[in-house]
Formats: sequence, C-alpha cells, structure tokens
Amino acid sequence: MTDIVVKRKQARTGFYIQEWGVPKEIHICDPIADNELAVFEFLPCRGRKSWRYATNGMSEYIQKYEEYLFRTELYALTNNQAPFAVKLLSSMARYPFSNQTYFSEFDTIPLGHSIGQKNLKYTALLLAPPCPEDGAQFNQIPDVTKEPIYIYFVAPLFATELEFAINKGGKNLWEILLNSGFSLALDAKRKAVV
Repeated sequence: MTDIVVKRKQARTGFYIQEWGVPKEIHICDPIADNELAVFEFLPCRGRKSWRYATNGMSEYIQKYEEYLFRTELYALTNNQAPFAVKLLSSMARYPFSNQTYFSEFDTIPLGHSIGQKNLKYTALLLAPPCPEDGAQFNQIPDVTKEPIYIYFVAPLFATELEFAINKGGKNLWEILLNSGFSLALDAKRKAVV
C-alpha cells in the first residue's frame, strides 16, 4: 500500500471518528481489486440510538459519469447490532467496480430477495443523502482526493416504494420517507409509505 493510499484511508477513518466516535469493530472484507476494504461498526453514542455501519476503502475506486470523476462511500443504520449490514455494504461497495459503473444519489437497487432478517420485507435499496440525524455536512469527506468523495445513506425499500422511485424519482421517494416519521434503519419494522 502506497503512502498516498494510507493517508486517504487515515483521512476517511478520521472523518468517521470525528462524526461517530471510535468504531466498536472494523470488519476487514475482501479487497476491491488491490484496494483494502473494511466496514466500520459504530455503537449508538452521542445521543444517537442507532448503530452505524460504513464502508472504508470503496472510494479508492474512481467512478465516472460522462466526464465527471468522483468517489463514494456508503453507510447504513440499524437499531441493533446487525452482522448482515457488513455483508450488504461489502457487496454494494464492489458493485461499481465489478460492473464498470457508478453509484449516484437517489439510485435504487433491486435485490430480488429480502435483506437481513427473514421477517423484514425490504427487497430494494435507495442511495440517499445523509439522514437528518447525521446532518448535511456528512454528505462528503473533504480534502482527501482531488475527486469528491460522496457518502450515500443506504435506505431499505419495499417493492412498492421501489416502483414509485422508478416512476416518480428517487428524490421524491426520499422526501416522502423523511416525512413519514418511520425509522430508516435496515432492521426497522415499518409500513410502506407508498
């Protein structure tokens, strides 16, 4: 690992620690190409009631939309410790590289099966801005690379919500989800909003 890669990794880690404290655990995942990938697990703290899971290393892969270059990291919430969140984020982190594509805000991702626990009926995901609890400043890791590093929140969706997002737009669905008052944790039980 080069000194530059180590510095970027340290900067991402420092950003997460500043926002959420020291991770309870760092889950080392299979690398993306030659780049290390980890999913950090953060306990509820600083007034937050939910756990946080965040990728660290996904942004070593530069994504491209037309001529615009950027990088991404992902995070999700759970109400309880949830090992399935590590596997989910690790798989998602590989997707842009494996498929030579990119992730962008308000993308939807159909899964074809339920995420996490069998009693939850979420079958898709929405990549959204940071949830309000984390604040708008959390949308980008500053001053690490010349390309911006966006942080996307991974929200669970029901099949009807996925269909709505496809037809009416992910941004419209996100606004409805935010106004619903429901928890957007991956393991939260809630009703479909559309």
